[in-house]
Amino acid sequence: MARRCFRCSPTGETLDLSFAGDHLGGTGATVDALGIATAVELPGDPPVRHLSPIGFFVMKAAAFNDRGRSSPHDSKDLADLAVLLVGCPRLLSEAADADEDVQRAVRDAAGLVLGVPELAPALRGHFRDRQPILPDTADSLAGEVVGVLERILAC
Repeated sequence: MARRCFRCSPTGETLDLSFAGDHLGGTGATVDALGIATAVELPGDPPVRHLSPIGFFVMKAAAFNDRGRSSPHDSKDLADLAVLLVGCPRLLSEAADADEDVQRAVRDAAGLVLGVPELAPALRGHFRDRQPILPDTADSLAGEVVGVLERILAC
């Protein structure tokens, strides 16, 4: 089983490092390969790559499908997806500009999430827990998430 490593940067920020790939300790999953292929390099030394919005979306949707789908009201993965979908407008343009394999993976991930019974009520609950700032409401944000997922499917 792969372990997560937490380290601190020289300025004290906590970094979350995880193993990826088909080597010992890595999962070798398709979503890992997509995450690596779409990762973005940060400036600096040593070079560090972080997940792109579409890489994060696909990996988080896979995690939700694996461990949160049966209880979407309690799923931290669904809460993370919800915040990503309303907080990262460039996710749609990145998906539209991606190659066909990545677009298919993003559409498949969106379809998995949209196919969850009780999706809208679960999203409303997650947003209520985060106490949205007016003019946003839990209802409007949940509707926005569903709308973004539907637009992804149309890509």
